[in-house]
Amino acid sequence: MGFAIMSIVSIVRATTNADRWIKRVIQMLLDVVATCLALSFSTLLRLENLEFFYQKDFWLLFIATPVPTIFIFWRLGLYRVFLRYISISVAISLMVGSSAAGILLLMAVQLLALDMPLAIPFMFTMILYLIACGVRFTLRHYAQNILAGVREPVAVYGAGAAGSAIVQALKSNNHYQVCLIIDDDKHLQGGKIFGIEISAYDQAIVRMKKLGIRTVLLAMPSATFEEKHTIINRFSEETIVVKVPHDLSTLVDGQTGEAYPRNVEIEDLLGREPVRPIKELMSKQIFRQVVLVTGAGGSIGSELCKIIIEERPTILIAIDVSENAIYNLINSIEETAANNGVHFHAKIGSVADRSFVADVMEQFGVDVVFHAAAYKHVPLMEADPFQAFKNNAIGTMVLSEEAIKAKVKSFSLISTDKAVKPTNMMGASKRVAELICRSSNLSQKNTRFSVVRFGNVLGSSGSVVPLFKEQISSGGPVTLTHRDITRFFMTINEAVQLVVQSSALAEGGEVFVLDMGAPIKIIDLAKRMIEMAGCHPFIVGDECGKTNSIGIEITGLRPGEKLYEELSYTSTLQQTYHPRIMLSLEDCCRPESVKRLVSELDKAICTNDRTALVKLLESSANYSARF
Repeated sequence: MGFAIMSIVSIVRATTNADRWIKRVIQMLLDVVATCLALSFSTLLRLENLEFFYQKDFWLLFIATPVPTIFIFWRLGLYRVFLRYISISVAISLMVGSSAAGILLLMAVQLLALDMPLAIPFMFTMILYLIACGVRFTLRHYAQNILAGVREPVAVYGAGAAGSAIVQALKSNNHYQVCLIIDDDKHLQGGKIFGIEISAYDQAIVRMKKLGIRTVLLAMPSATFEEKHTIINRFSEETIVVKVPHDLSTLVDGQTGEAYPRNVEIEDLLGREPVRPIKELMSKQIFRQVVLVTGAGGSIGSELCKIIIEERPTILIAIDVSENAIYNLINSIEETAANNGVHFHAKIGSVADRSFVADVMEQFGVDVVFHAAAYKHVPLMEADPFQAFKNNAIGTMVLSEEAIKAKVKSFSLISTDKAVKPTNMMGASKRVAELICRSSNLSQKNTRFSVVRFGNVLGSSGSVVPLFKEQISSGGPVTLTHRDITRFFMTINEAVQLVVQSSALAEGGEVFVLDMGAPIKIIDLAKRMIEMAGCHPFIVGDECGKTNSIGIEITGLRPGEKLYEELSYTSTLQQTYHPRIMLSLEDCCRPESVKRLVSELDKAICTNDRTALVKLLESSANYSARF
């Protein structure tokens, strides 16, 4: 008996670790055997003797039946899955395939004119189904249970949708076995997910020591930065490592993703529970349209291009003033665009160049504009407000006027939280850009203008996260402008998807505000990143008695920098069709007032009058409908 079990284990291991084509061949051979056994057993049960084995024509059925059966199973996709993802859907496909094989057997009996009762094909169908289905689920059972002894035991923290998805994905994994689920919700404790008990933290720690669990998979995407931070600290005190699965958002969406554990990155703590894009909103403005993206070589612009291509526009035009950025963009998406049937055109030029913009609009017949081109680095623009205004404001004015002339259908300005009550030149220039777009919507009826505001984007150029990583890798110190400074954070992918969906919701003149979640204290972010690097954080100037430490140096607020950011001029936010897109109900300036403001700003630039420029930009923050 022990030898038989060891043989089964060896077969399962070899099959699980084999190449995909070998797995398919093994499945086919097993189905050939199952078909022959089903044919023999069904005939024996019906005739109750072995005389049929002596009939020469009967042996022809052993050729005429297995070959078409294998072909039917192949067409039903039964050889695309093996041990890992066998489920009820496989059982349904096997029933369909077995029924088809039974009909083929009946046809073969009639063609060969065999003296065989008609009940045999029916019995053959049932027996074939039971054998083929039984073999598959038996192998899955051995893979999940007999091989469990060689898998690393892990626990999952979180019994929600994410936790359930991870447990299900790891059920058929060869390297990890979920032995315990942890959750702080008392209503869930004591329950089970896929037969695995849900425990409270204190009970779980005791059981983890008994089971030898040294790894916990964090499955709480909706938790705040502080909550995730606290969970990791609690386990670190027990010398238990907290990790996250690859492709958590894919697993939660019900797709086939990777649940293999990986080390926690700071982006995992700042991220949040993904919301699946609304398909009709993603494609509404893009499918079979001519789409123009400005600032296409930047972090937001390049991600916009990638997502837009997935929605299959007729033509995608990418504009950026940076030659290197356009070169990199072409290399990254040109092939994908061709595979999706999208005509991709990359152009080097400034949005403030009227003849260039007009030529692009006329040449391609643009339908939709996503305006992401902007200078965004606060200290640089503080030092040179003329360039901030020329690019961010004048560029928006030129682009909007040419879009109106070209009768573009939709124009979406990507703005920033720094445009709300701005205290710096970059924010003020973006505020002017917002005024231009909203007033442009009032001056005509062909083009729908809208504004989308959001905060900091993880991984974007100039973001605090890559800066801190670089400072930590060089041994510090990590520079922080103020102990109490806070910022909003969002992943690039989520931000861009919401921008596209906001554009689809626009009827004209709206200011959309993206739900950024709770603001994060940057000092907490810096401390956690230092700890994740295996070091001890301390404030420069305070005593630090620990070795392997990295200091946090408080440098003082930079010119124009705010302690906290705001996303709206009003506390009244109206919910839209999308749960993470809100409408900010703000006053709108009259077109003539905005044109007068831009004209005065332009004069200040022409006369190199920095004082007048700064005064006008600062006053633009308070522009409202009374002007």
